[in-house]
Amino acid sequence: MDLFNWHYLGACFELEWTQIKLIGKDSEAFIQGQTTNDVSTLKEKEFHLSALLNLKGQIESYFFLLKDNGITLFVPKELTEQTVQRLEKFIIMEDVELEASSASLNFSISADNKYKGLIFGQSCSFSFETGANLAEEDFFQYLALFGFFPEQVNKSITESTLLHESVSFSKGCYLGQEIVSKIHNNRGASFYPVLLEGKIDRSDIVIEGRKRGEVIKSFCFNSQTYSLCLLFRDLRVQGKEIRVNEEKFKVHLFPFVPTNNREKAQALYYYGVELFTKKNEEEKAKKILYRVIEIDPSFADAYESLGVIYGRHEEYDKAINLMKDLIKVDESSVMAHTNLSLYYMKQGKIEEAEEEKTKATIKTFKKYGDEAQEKKRVEELNKQKEEDLNRREGMFKQVLDLDPEDTLANYGLGEIALERSLYSDAISYLEKVLESDPKYSVAYLALGKSYMKNKDSQKAVEVFKKGIEIAASKGDMMPANEMQSLMNSLLT
Repeated sequence: MDLFNWHYLGACFELEWTQIKLIGKDSEAFIQGQTTNDVSTLKEKEFHLSALLNLKGQIESYFFLLKDNGITLFVPKELTEQTVQRLEKFIIMEDVELEASSASLNFSISADNKYKGLIFGQSCSFSFETGANLAEEDFFQYLALFGFFPEQVNKSITESTLLHESVSFSKGCYLGQEIVSKIHNNRGASFYPVLLEGKIDRSDIVIEGRKRGEVIKSFCFNSQTYSLCLLFRDLRVQGKEIRVNEEKFKVHLFPFVPTNNREKAQALYYYGVELFTKKNEEEKAKKILYRVIEIDPSFADAYESLGVIYGRHEEYDKAINLMKDLIKVDESSVMAHTNLSLYYMKQGKIEEAEEEKTKATIKTFKKYGDEAQEKKRVEELNKQKEEDLNRREGMFKQVLDLDPEDTLANYGLGEIALERSLYSDAISYLEKVLESDPKYSVAYLALGKSYMKNKDSQKAVEVFKKGIEIAASKGDMMPANEMQSLMNSLLT
């Protein structure tokens, strides 16, 4: 089973970890003051990732913390001793005792087990029953897709994806909290995990004679090799190509695979449809399409595709039930009634077939009526938008009457001109912005877009290249990533 299927179809991993129970009336208050995450946010039978840090903000241990009639930590076996020693070091007057024992966890992705939590944005669960189909080493291979690696112990948590998964910035004090908050609030760590497309056969990433990153490990995903690396800040731009020893590598930010249920269902749906078109793959396609519905019960196309598969095999009862389910999630679906009419006709149920055909016709007319209403609504919104643009334009022009070099006013007028497709005017305003403030990163984005729309791709690429460099150096990663994406589209 490859990593694609692990993520999209769900998987069970058997983890032989250590269970550390905290016993005593002060257990929750004690662990709240020690760990990076906020225990008070957990409900009964919920868990989350958490960590223990030293004064420098470096990771001493990481674990799943479960609230279930008390507190239990599930720790990788190799971290057991140092975790116990660290916790015992800070038990002074508290009524807390530690009880460690081995535990075999059946850890599942999107499964309905007793204990539930979010790990790297994924709905996960675990139980103590057997039945896992993948081993512990596969678990860490899977987590590498999210930038997680066991080697991060003794490194700063600010250089780890655990920063976003196991650190609460509102809970209050814990050891190392001051350093972590200071780095996080000041542009973040210089080095942070990314994936580079390809394998780098060395430990350091050296570019133009300077160390710009560190290679942690390499692994395969969908027949492509990736290197999990710590990369310097100004290189961490989605889709950016970097050269290491004359070889090209493309940067991928985390999460590498979708964590949003809609995006995950969409990707899995395309995979299911691809299998459906292949010979002898329909059973696998059905399994995947049912998984789409499990992930996102409102995904209408999955019901329709499943119905078509069953209809082709003359399993009309199943096909009919799926079309009825489709109507529940999409009342406007014309195809649901069209297919129902066909399947009833195949069963010889003429009256039901005619009724569904009529419903399909009625919904078709209604759809056209709804489209007319939508067109009117869009026209009204466009009118409101134009009035707002006129108001803002007047305000910015008043500012320029007082100060022709005002960057905010010139940028505002440049954005308005771009929105009105007045690309030459937009370029004029935005170039004036960058003359006054060469580090105004969002102005590079707007100026590059203006050149793109003005059919000057070469100039747009020049602007984006400079803008990406400026934005990345400032830590303005949203405009940097958008500029990189637009530049890639121009270069392909």
